[in-house]
Amino acid sequence: MASTKLEDAVTKLSAKTVGEKIQEVIEAKSPQQKFMYVGPPTKTLPKFTIYEGGIPIFAEEHFEKCPALKTLFINPAELTKFQLLFADRNSVQSMFYKKVEEYFSEVK
Repeated sequence: MASTKLEDAVTKLSAKTVGEKIQEVIEAKSPQQKFMYVGPPTKTLPKFTIYEGGIPIFAEEHFEKCPALKTLFINPAELTKFQLLFADRNSVQSMFYKKVEEYFSEVK
Protein backbone atom coordinates (compact mmCIF):
# COMPACT_ATOMS: atom_id res chain seq x y z
CA MET A 1 0.00 0.00 0.00
CA ALA A 2 1.40 3.41 -0.95
CA SER A 3 1.78 6.00 1.76
CA THR A 4 0.53 9.52 1.41
CA LYS A 5 2.67 12.64 1.68
CA LEU A 6 1.10 13.41 5.04
CA GLU A 7 1.99 9.98 6.43
CA ASP A 8 5.55 10.37 5.15
CA ALA A 9 5.86 13.77 6.81
CA VAL A 10 4.50 12.48 10.12
CA THR A 11 6.88 9.50 10.13
CA LYS A 12 9.85 11.81 9.62
CA LEU A 13 8.98 13.90 12.67
CA SER A 14 10.64 12.78 15.86
CA ALA A 15 8.94 13.09 19.24
CA LYS A 16 11.40 15.85 20.12
CA THR A 17 10.52 17.86 17.01
CA VAL A 18 6.80 17.49 17.68
CA GLY A 19 7.30 18.53 21.31
CA GLU A 20 9.31 21.60 20.26
CA LYS A 21 6.62 22.65 17.78
CA ILE A 22 3.88 22.26 20.38
CA GLN A 23 5.92 24.36 22.85
CA GLU A 24 6.39 27.08 20.21
CA VAL A 25 2.63 27.25 19.64
CA ILE A 26 1.92 27.39 23.38
CA GLU A 27 4.49 30.15 23.93
CA ALA A 28 3.18 32.14 20.97
CA LYS A 29 -0.37 32.03 22.32
CA SER A 30 0.34 32.55 26.02
CA PRO A 31 0.64 36.08 27.37
CA GLN A 32 3.99 37.37 28.54
CA GLN A 33 4.73 35.91 31.94
CA LYS A 34 5.28 38.41 34.74
CA PHE A 35 7.53 37.99 37.74
CA MET A 36 7.78 40.15 40.85
CA TYR A 37 10.98 40.24 42.86
CA VAL A 38 10.18 39.96 46.57
CA GLY A 39 13.71 39.54 47.92
CA PRO A 40 16.02 41.97 49.66
CA PRO A 41 16.60 45.12 47.61
CA THR A 42 19.90 45.53 45.76
CA LYS A 43 21.22 48.09 43.27
CA THR A 44 19.98 46.04 40.34
CA LEU A 45 16.97 44.34 41.96
CA PRO A 46 14.60 46.72 43.72
CA LYS A 47 12.04 44.95 45.88
CA PHE A 48 8.52 44.55 44.40
CA THR A 49 9.68 45.28 40.85
CA ILE A 50 7.66 43.48 38.18
CA TYR A 51 9.48 42.01 35.18
CA GLU A 52 7.50 41.11 32.08
CA GLY A 53 8.59 38.32 29.77
CA GLY A 54 10.74 36.46 32.26
CA ILE A 55 13.33 36.86 34.94
CA PRO A 56 15.99 39.45 34.01
CA ILE A 57 19.25 38.08 32.66
CA PHE A 58 21.35 40.03 35.17
CA ALA A 59 19.58 38.13 37.98
CA GLU A 60 19.98 34.74 36.33
CA GLU A 61 23.77 34.98 36.56
CA HIS A 62 23.43 34.65 40.36
CA PHE A 63 21.23 31.52 40.34
CA GLU A 64 24.11 29.06 40.30
CA LYS A 65 25.78 30.61 43.36
CA CYS A 66 22.50 31.36 45.15
CA PRO A 67 19.65 29.05 44.04
CA ALA A 68 17.35 30.60 46.68
CA LEU A 69 17.27 33.80 44.60
CA LYS A 70 15.09 32.19 41.95
CA THR A 71 12.40 31.40 44.53
CA LEU A 72 12.00 35.11 45.26
CA PHE A 73 10.65 35.82 41.77
CA ILE A 74 6.94 35.12 42.09
CA ASN A 75 3.76 35.66 40.14
CA PRO A 76 2.47 39.11 41.21
CA ALA A 77 -0.95 37.56 41.92
CA GLU A 78 0.69 35.49 44.69
CA LEU A 79 2.12 38.47 46.59
CA THR A 80 -0.40 38.35 49.45
CA LYS A 81 0.13 34.62 49.94
CA PHE A 82 3.91 35.11 49.90
CA GLN A 83 3.72 37.93 52.47
CA LEU A 84 1.55 35.85 54.81
CA LEU A 85 4.01 32.97 54.64
CA PHE A 86 7.01 35.31 54.90
CA ALA A 87 5.64 36.77 58.15
CA ASP A 88 6.47 33.45 59.84
CA ARG A 89 10.19 33.67 60.61
CA ASN A 90 10.50 29.88 60.37
CA SER A 91 8.88 29.61 56.93
CA VAL A 92 10.75 28.48 53.84
CA GLN A 93 10.14 31.92 52.31
CA SER A 94 11.87 33.63 55.26
CA MET A 95 14.80 31.23 55.08
CA PHE A 96 15.26 31.84 51.34
CA TYR A 97 15.04 35.60 51.91
CA LYS A 98 17.79 35.37 54.57
CA LYS A 99 19.98 33.24 52.28
CA VAL A 100 19.66 35.79 49.48
CA GLU A 101 20.31 38.65 51.89
CA GLU A 102 23.52 36.92 53.07
CA TYR A 103 24.58 36.19 49.50
CA PHE A 104 24.18 39.80 48.35
CA SER A 105 25.96 41.14 51.43
CA GLU A 106 29.04 39.22 50.25
CA VAL A 107 28.69 40.10 46.55
CA LYS A 108 30.22 43.42 45.63
